[in-house]
Parts: sequence; structure tokens; C-alpha cells
Amino acid sequence: ALGKLEPGSRHSAASAADAVHTALQQALVAKRSGKPVGLSTGLPSVDLLHGPMQPGHLVVLAGRPGMGKSAVALAVARRVAEAGHGVAYLSLEMEAAEHGARLLSDLAFGDPEGAEGQLEVEYQNMVLGRVGDQDLARLDSIAALVAKTPLLIDDRGRVPFGEIGTRVRSVRRQLEDRFGVTLELLVVDHLGLLEAPQKPGRGMGRTEAVTEITAELKRIAREQQICIILLS
Repeated sequence: ALGKLEPGSRHSAASAADAVHTALQQALVAKRSGKPVGLSTGLPSVDLLHGPMQPGHLVVLAGRPGMGKSAVALAVARRVAEAGHGVAYLSLEMEAAEHGARLLSDLAFGDPEGAEGQLEVEYQNMVLGRVGDQDLARLDSIAALVAKTPLLIDDRGRVPFGEIGTRVRSVRRQLEDRFGVTLELLVVDHLGLLEAPQKPGRGMGRTEAVTEITAELKRIAREQQICIILLS
């Protein structure tokens, strides 16, 4: 009966001993390197609470509109990419240029641990054109550094349910071709703009649609061995 349910299946379940051995190996790697196995968010306080992001993980970053979900997600994406990991940001609402302005402002404003006296350029000032020549010179130098960062922003808008996997494979190929790195982190901004799967003969409630969408993203994360951050 099992053979009929899973024709041609060659997958072997891991024993408890295998799982424990893998966990021990990861602990040893973390001990020798001085840092946990996985992708750091680049935000130490978040890493302490959540731990590093692992391949196969689906992480949901949730909050009300206007609370800064995109700003936080983009900051994490930038920091992961600066560490040399391939990152793709699927922006289903904002255009790439808007994220570009956020990136420049984030870098120009400086981290709390950055160099003192660093010139600060606020996002709102950049958008409104309230920048001086010194500001523009600094932004130009920052832009040159960003050009080397393996971070892609795909702003093609809404993604039909059946095309999620295709979109992920597309950005993976682009990262490999342009930067010579593999995709390790995917940010999806946001859940509300992912089109629900269509079921013939009947509609689908939002709860059922969210269940189907998150299940598909989790499947892609495990299949592609990447971490996915989903904004909601």
C-alpha cells in the first residue's frame, strides 16, 4: 500500500542518531568559528533572540502598515549581501528605485558602531532633493560600493501562485551570472500581494489562501536550501 502511495520514492528518513550527529557537527563548527552556523541578520540583538537564519527556514516578519517592515527587511538583506551571500528581494509593491533610496540612506546614515563624524543623509531629505553637494558626493561613493554587493531587487509586481518557483529560479540564475554567487536569502515583500492559487469550481478563503502560499514558500525554501523572509 505504501508503494502505491509513494511510487518510485527513494527518500530515506533520517534516524535520530543521524539528526543528533548533524546537530553536533554544527555545534563544533560554531565553536571553532566563534559564530553560529547560518546567516546572520547583521543585527546582533535580533540574532540573539532569533538565532541565525538557516537554509530551509521560512521566517515571517509581521507588523501593521507603516511600521517599517520593508526598511528592516532591506537592512537585513543588505547586511547579508555585504557578508558575501547571494540575496534577492522580491518587491511586489515598491519599485527598485525606492528601495535604492532606502539603501543609500541606510548606508549614509551609518550604523551605531560606525565611524564618528560620518555624514548623515536622511531618506526623506533624499526623496525631497534636500541634499547638498557634500551629500551627493558621499552618496555617489556609497553607490559605487553597493554595485559590488550581490543583492538583486526584482520589482515586477504581483506574482501568480504558480510562478513563485519560476521567479526564484530566475533570480538564482541572475545572481550566479552577475556576481558568481548562489542564492541564499530571499525576501518576499509582501504576503498580501502574492496571488492565491486558483481552484476550479470554487473560490478560496483568505485563510486557506495564506496556508497554501506559505506552504509553497516553505517547500521552495527546503527544496532550494535557502532562507525566505516573508513580510506580512
